[in-house]
Amino acid sequence: MSLGRRLRRLVNVERALNELEELKALNKSLEVRATGRQDKLDTLKKEQESLQAELAELPSNNKERQREIRARMFELNETIKARYNAYQTLIDIEKGEIIAPLYAKLLTAVQEVSVKEGYELVLFDDRSLQIPNGVQSVVNDAIQQKSVLYASNRIDITDQVVLQMNNKFQAGAD
Repeated sequence: MSLGRRLRRLVNVERALNELEELKALNKSLEVRATGRQDKLDTLKKEQESLQAELAELPSNNKERQREIRARMFELNETIKARYNAYQTLIDIEKGEIIAPLYAKLLTAVQEVSVKEGYELVLFDDRSLQIPNGVQSVVNDAIQQKSVLYASNRIDITDQVVLQMNNKFQAGAD
Protein backbone atom coordinates (compact mmCIF):
# COMPACT_ATOMS: atom_id res chain seq x y z
CA MET A 1 0.00 0.00 0.00
CA SER A 2 1.45 3.37 -0.93
CA LEU A 3 2.14 5.96 1.74
CA GLY A 4 -0.54 8.33 0.41
CA ARG A 5 -3.23 5.68 0.58
CA ARG A 6 -2.18 4.58 4.05
CA LEU A 7 -2.63 8.07 5.46
CA ARG A 8 -6.30 8.49 4.44
CA ARG A 9 -9.15 6.70 6.16
CA LEU A 10 -12.94 6.81 6.55
CA VAL A 11 -15.29 6.36 9.50
CA ASN A 12 -18.96 5.54 9.13
CA VAL A 13 -20.16 7.65 12.05
CA GLU A 14 -23.73 6.36 12.04
CA ARG A 15 -22.64 2.72 12.08
CA ALA A 16 -20.00 3.42 14.70
CA LEU A 17 -22.44 5.10 17.06
CA ASN A 18 -25.05 2.37 16.58
CA GLU A 19 -22.53 -0.35 17.46
CA LEU A 20 -21.43 1.24 20.74
CA GLU A 21 -22.19 -0.66 23.94
CA GLU A 22 -22.52 2.67 25.73
CA LEU A 23 -25.28 3.78 23.36
CA LYS A 24 -27.11 0.51 23.93
CA ALA A 25 -26.93 1.02 27.71
CA LEU A 26 -28.08 4.64 27.47
CA ASN A 27 -30.93 3.68 25.15
CA LYS A 28 -32.12 1.12 27.69
CA SER A 29 -32.43 3.82 30.34
CA LEU A 30 -34.22 6.04 27.82
CA GLU A 31 -36.58 3.17 27.06
CA VAL A 32 -37.42 2.83 30.77
CA ARG A 33 -38.36 6.52 30.94
CA ALA A 34 -40.37 6.24 27.72
CA THR A 35 -42.24 3.22 29.11
CA GLY A 36 -43.11 5.19 32.24
CA ARG A 37 -44.48 7.99 30.11
CA GLN A 38 -46.45 5.54 27.98
CA ASP A 39 -47.94 4.04 31.17
CA LYS A 40 -49.21 7.49 32.13
CA LEU A 41 -50.82 7.91 28.72
CA ASP A 42 -52.36 4.44 28.95
CA THR A 43 -53.90 5.32 32.32
CA LEU A 44 -55.55 8.37 30.78
CA LYS A 45 -56.77 6.32 27.82
CA LYS A 46 -58.29 3.73 30.15
CA GLU A 47 -60.11 6.48 32.01
CA GLN A 48 -61.37 7.78 28.69
CA GLU A 49 -62.59 4.30 27.68
CA SER A 50 -64.30 3.86 31.03
CA LEU A 51 -66.12 7.16 30.60
CA GLN A 52 -67.14 6.15 27.07
CA ALA A 53 -68.62 2.91 28.44
CA GLU A 54 -70.42 4.82 31.20
CA LEU A 55 -71.82 7.28 28.68
CA ALA A 56 -73.15 4.42 26.54
CA GLU A 57 -74.95 2.95 29.57
CA LEU A 58 -76.52 6.20 30.79
CA PRO A 59 -80.23 6.72 30.30
CA SER A 60 -80.93 9.31 27.62
CA ASN A 61 -82.71 11.58 30.10
CA ASN A 62 -79.61 12.02 32.31
CA LYS A 63 -78.37 15.07 30.38
CA GLU A 64 -76.36 16.57 33.24
CA ARG A 65 -74.15 13.46 33.70
CA GLN A 66 -73.80 13.10 29.92
CA ARG A 67 -72.49 16.69 29.77
CA GLU A 68 -70.05 16.01 32.62
CA ILE A 69 -68.74 12.86 30.97
CA ARG A 70 -68.35 14.51 27.55
CA ALA A 71 -66.54 17.46 29.14
CA ARG A 72 -64.16 15.11 30.98
CA MET A 73 -63.62 13.04 27.83
CA PHE A 74 -62.77 16.18 25.88
CA GLU A 75 -60.37 17.26 28.62
CA LEU A 76 -58.75 13.81 28.65
CA ASN A 77 -58.43 13.76 24.87
CA GLU A 78 -56.69 17.14 24.84
CA THR A 79 -54.47 16.13 27.76
CA ILE A 80 -53.46 12.91 25.99
CA LYS A 81 -52.57 14.80 22.79
CA ALA A 82 -50.58 17.45 24.68
CA ARG A 83 -48.69 14.92 26.80
CA TYR A 84 -47.96 12.73 23.78
CA ASN A 85 -46.43 15.72 21.98
CA ALA A 86 -44.51 16.76 25.09
CA TYR A 87 -43.21 13.23 25.60
CA GLN A 88 -42.07 13.04 21.97
CA THR A 89 -40.18 16.31 22.42
CA LEU A 90 -38.61 15.04 25.64
CA ILE A 91 -37.47 11.87 23.87
CA ASP A 92 -35.90 13.95 21.10
CA ILE A 93 -34.11 16.11 23.69
CA GLU A 94 -32.90 13.07 25.61
CA LYS A 95 -31.65 11.40 22.43
CA GLY A 96 -29.71 14.55 21.62
CA GLU A 97 -28.26 14.55 25.14
CA ILE A 98 -27.09 10.99 24.51
CA ILE A 99 -25.68 11.42 21.01
CA ALA A 100 -23.78 14.71 21.46
CA PRO A 101 -21.34 13.42 24.12
CA LEU A 102 -20.96 10.08 22.33
CA TYR A 103 -20.05 11.93 19.14
CA ALA A 104 -17.43 13.90 21.09
CA LYS A 105 -16.03 10.60 22.41
CA LEU A 106 -16.07 9.21 18.88
CA LEU A 107 -13.97 12.14 17.66
CA THR A 108 -11.48 11.49 20.46
CA ALA A 109 -11.34 7.78 19.56
CA VAL A 110 -10.83 8.63 15.88
CA GLN A 111 -7.96 10.90 16.86
CA GLU A 112 -6.41 8.26 19.14
CA VAL A 113 -6.63 5.53 16.48
CA SER A 114 -5.32 7.92 13.83
CA VAL A 115 -2.33 9.02 15.90
CA LYS A 116 -1.53 5.41 16.84
CA GLU A 117 -1.77 4.18 13.23
CA GLY A 118 -0.23 7.25 11.61
CA TYR A 119 -3.30 8.36 9.68
CA GLU A 120 -3.18 11.99 8.62
CA LEU A 121 -6.75 12.38 7.43
CA VAL A 122 -9.98 10.67 8.44
CA LEU A 123 -13.17 11.59 6.61
CA PHE A 124 -16.82 11.13 7.45
CA ASP A 125 -17.91 8.14 5.39
CA ASP A 126 -21.12 9.24 3.70
CA ARG A 127 -21.10 6.61 0.96
CA SER A 128 -24.24 4.97 2.35
CA LEU A 129 -26.29 8.17 2.22
CA GLN A 130 -28.83 7.81 -0.55
CA ILE A 131 -29.82 10.55 -2.96
CA PRO A 132 -33.61 10.91 -2.76
CA ASN A 133 -35.92 11.02 -5.73
CA GLY A 134 -38.12 14.03 -6.04
CA VAL A 135 -37.78 17.77 -6.11
CA GLN A 136 -34.68 18.94 -7.93
CA SER A 137 -33.59 21.29 -5.14
CA VAL A 138 -33.72 18.44 -2.59
CA VAL A 139 -31.78 16.14 -4.94
CA ASN A 140 -29.21 18.87 -5.63
CA ASP A 141 -28.77 19.59 -1.90
CA ALA A 142 -28.22 15.89 -1.18
CA ILE A 143 -25.68 15.60 -3.98
CA GLN A 144 -23.78 18.69 -2.82
CA GLN A 145 -23.65 17.41 0.76
CA LYS A 146 -21.92 14.16 -0.21
CA SER A 147 -18.16 14.27 0.13
CA VAL A 148 -17.13 10.66 -0.58
CA LEU A 149 -18.17 9.48 -4.00
CA TYR A 150 -16.10 6.30 -3.93
CA ALA A 151 -13.74 4.68 -1.48
CA SER A 152 -12.47 1.17 -1.04
CA ASN A 153 -13.74 -0.59 2.08
CA ARG A 154 -10.08 -1.26 2.95
CA ILE A 155 -9.72 2.30 4.25
CA ASP A 156 -12.70 2.09 6.62
CA ILE A 157 -11.51 2.27 10.26
CA THR A 158 -14.99 2.22 11.79
CA ASP A 159 -14.43 -1.18 13.39
CA GLN A 160 -11.18 -0.01 15.03
CA VAL A 161 -12.92 3.05 16.47
CA VAL A 162 -15.89 1.02 17.74
CA LEU A 163 -13.59 -1.55 19.34
CA GLN A 164 -11.59 1.15 21.11
CA MET A 165 -14.71 2.92 22.39
CA ASN A 166 -16.40 -0.32 23.52
CA ASN A 167 -13.23 -1.41 25.32
CA LYS A 168 -13.04 1.92 27.15
CA PHE A 169 -16.73 1.72 28.07
CA GLN A 170 -16.40 -1.84 29.39
CA ALA A 171 -13.33 -0.81 31.38
CA GLY A 172 -15.31 2.03 32.94
CA ALA A 173 -13.11 4.70 31.38
CA ASP A 174 -14.68 7.93 30.23
